[in-house]
Amino acid sequence: QGIGIGPIQWSGGRRKGILTRYATLSSFTEDNMMMCDIQYMKDELLGTYNGVINMCRGQSAEQCAKLICTEYESPSNENAKAVARASVATNLSNLLSN
Repeated sequence: QGIGIGPIQWSGGRRKGILTRYATLSSFTEDNMMMCDIQYMKDELLGTYNGVINMCRGQSAEQCAKLICTEYESPSNENAKAVARASVATNLSNLLSN
């Protein structure tokens, strides 16, 4: 997959997609790049990866974090990272619900 680029660390075929998006920016500020990354992620989750959103419906924050990690992000060492992301999601969910 190679080295990831941008705040979300795009790699593989997605690297070309985000580079194409970056090329449309009027300036390369951190804010512009982050917004570009977030929009690209949103477009993928509402398009090609919309099944991930459907799988998350009605699930806990922990389960959603695991699904997004394994079904959307697909990082190296996927299982360990899914557990770590699930833990963060649970802690954040608990913090927000108190």
